[in-house]
Amino acid sequence: MSAAARGTLFAVFKRGGNGRRKGAALWMPSTAQPDLSAEQERDLAGDDLEELLAATNAKRLARGKRELRADDVELRVFFEEQEARRRREG
Repeated sequence: MSAAARGTLFAVFKRGGNGRRKGAALWMPSTAQPDLSAEQERDLAGDDLEELLAATNAKRLARGKRELRADDVELRVFFEEQEARRRREG
């Protein structure tokens, strides 16, 4: 998954999904450390996404919904970005 997709996924999860419901996710990102290399930051971002998906899936399973995969979320983000672009353009 690209760094841009990771950042977008992180933003979607951080705001609590689609913004239609209240309540923050139980997951919190790891704190950034200024002395890490770009590669280490990418690795940490990947770990954060795995933790985020695990926390989200635990809540979804408790409600009887199916688990989300990173591909599912990436596709959802893609379509939401297209919709936002379409609305901006007219």
